[in-house]
Amino acid sequence: PERITVSANAFTAVVEAMQALLKNRSGLQDVFVGPLDDSGAREADLVLFLYRITVDAELRNVGHELPATQGANAAANLIEGAMPLQLHFLLTAGNRDTGGELAALGKLGRAIQIFNDTSVISGPSLGPDPVHISFDPLSSEELSRIWSLFPTVNFRTSVAYLATPVWIDPASMEEPAPRVVDDRHGYRARAL
Repeated sequence: PERITVSANAFTAVVEAMQALLKNRSGLQDVFVGPLDDSGAREADLVLFLYRITVDAELRNVGHELPATQGANAAANLIEGAMPLQLHFLLTAGNRDTGGELAALGKLGRAIQIFNDTSVISGPSLGPDPVHISFDPLSSEELSRIWSLFPTVNFRTSVAYLATPVWIDPASMEEPAPRVVDDRHGYRARAL
């Protein structure tokens, strides 16, 4: 049976889905994806920056279970060796000139509202598994550490989000052995 797998482009697919969600629901067309000190982020209304990728410890040894591809009674496919990941994002409002002005804070509030209303994203580009988006509370120290990556950019109000699970399947997978349908053992009598 043909397998539906998430490709090595899973990060791109998740980031593009989050960016599209923000653009489509907020009316803001300038949602930049990338680091805060990039020239493209200079005039953006919102900046979505993937700053960290971690392994989802709860799913690490479970295996990636895909829905059955043939009929309702078919068994699900299990991909051994797949890696379940968590993507950590920083969402920042305002551009270099506006900083934390009221308009920028309103845009950040709208983005938070959008991710709260749509906490699960899915679609053909994301493969068969939905990705959950959740607020990721950061301490002041953690937030300060992230912002220290950008010494030339003034601090702006930011929040963090977690997207999980994002599965990266092995590049090559062995086809599972066929199911055992009969467990009778045959034997031959030996001539004496």
